[in-house]
Amino acid sequence: MSLEINAKYIMDLRLIVVVSIFSVFSNFSTVQAVPIEQMPVSVKDFLEESISDYHSDKIRIFDVHPSGMICVEYENGVEKLKFKFDRNFRIIESRNSLYNNLEESFSRSPETNEDILKLPLIIKNSVKILFPGINLFSFTAIKSTDASFYLIDASHNNVPVFPIFNELGELTQFTLDRDGDGLSDAFELACGLNHQNSDSDDDGFPDGLEEKNNGDAANSRIAPKILKMHHDKESGVMVITVSTCKGKMFSIESNTLGQKNNWKTLGEPILGNGHEQEFNIPDSDNFNNLLFRVGVEEPPKSSPRNGPRPPKKTNKRCNVPIHLKGKEIIVGQGRRLVFRNSRRGELIEGGELGNMVTPFSYTFRRTEACKGRLVLTFSNRHGFETTIYNLTFVNKGGSGAYVANKLEGGVKKSSKEGIFTISMNH
Repeated sequence: MSLEINAKYIMDLRLIVVVSIFSVFSNFSTVQAVPIEQMPVSVKDFLEESISDYHSDKIRIFDVHPSGMICVEYENGVEKLKFKFDRNFRIIESRNSLYNNLEESFSRSPETNEDILKLPLIIKNSVKILFPGINLFSFTAIKSTDASFYLIDASHNNVPVFPIFNELGELTQFTLDRDGDGLSDAFELACGLNHQNSDSDDDGFPDGLEEKNNGDAANSRIAPKILKMHHDKESGVMVITVSTCKGKMFSIESNTLGQKNNWKTLGEPILGNGHEQEFNIPDSDNFNNLLFRVGVEEPPKSSPRNGPRPPKKTNKRCNVPIHLKGKEIIVGQGRRLVFRNSRRGELIEGGELGNMVTPFSYTFRRTEACKGRLVLTFSNRHGFETTIYNLTFVNKGGSGAYVANKLEGGVKKSSKEGIFTISMNH
């Protein structure tokens, strides 16, 4: 197979191969139906504890998957409850047909985590009964028109778990993901993946990222399509979009010479959140036969969690701008950053003979209530140079002073840049 080497924009082929993932799931074995009388006692006990007004004649399905996973469906009027257990009879998934989008509701909820001591006693007792030995840390509550639900942040057998209960203490939704790859244990068992290894084929991509982006989690030769590029002619930048997953660090690396050990990181690694992230770099002659690839690595390890998470400190008086288009930032010593549009700007430095103007591309995002991250990328004859600012807004409104910690090349260099001023007049 021949390739066009003189194409203007080239991406690392190892990262953009698109192959249907259906091959992973096409050879399912037939699930074996088993008489309800043969249901393990521990499974029956769990159902009796988790379902109020439990009756065994309401069990509609009791199957055993070739992997050893036990599947139970319980029907109560229009309500269908589905439970899945592993071969050791431990619950790995629970679903209620009336509340299919509960997890999404919690992810959109503006509520902060509450102290576990405030959790209603009826729910706390249910958690302890269904998950013996569980360690509770905090909870989040949401209220709908007719009910309240509680998502528990906890650890069970050293595995993070997030069961959801209704106000009656009934288990409403639960998904166990022991390897933290974004795929439930039940899904991985059914698909023949390793539910205790986040990267079943050891290709560097988590199984969940591969399943979501047309990769093959069981075949290391088929990588997910997580990198996209398009040329923004109006801004004069190349926009590189990366599909991310939670719990991994992602970075863009470029190679101007095509040599094996000549890869350089652009900007700083970004902690994945399950959504697409953008990197903007100036369009210039450096793009001729320039290679790009995505670096995926583990985030820095944090200390073990042994107690409630402290509440996040927020300052609602701050108002971080949504974008910097049409604004200026004075960075001292006669220099200012002028943002012409949403992707490109200019560094203007005053001198005795006039102003020197250096164009750059940039990415700006709000990281917290009063914080922002500004990444500037300059083009030069050697490739690209990146300057990063961590912005902390310290006063009210959309304009005023903020403290900036400056980073260069992804390494913190100095925090002694003084108080900067952002001008909102344009």
